[in-house]
Amino acid sequence: MSWNYRVVKHDCEEDYYEIMEVYYDKNGNINGYADTGCPYGESIEGIRECLKIMSRALDKPILQMKDIKGG
Repeated sequence: MSWNYRVVKHDCEEDYYEIMEVYYDKNGNINGYADTGCPYGESIEGIRECLKIMSRALDKPILQMKDIKGG
């Protein structure tokens, strides 16, 4: 299984976007996501690296929460 960060649109009364970890099966199909989108790390440098990786999600198509398995 692989994963990456993606921007996900939540359709609610007031729509919002969140960067989330999205998980893929061996065929590249989305099969889940992490329930938190907060950057994390064991140090400030770790958080900085996490934010750098998360920023790559801004260059990919936005996913719809309703289209993600389990969403």
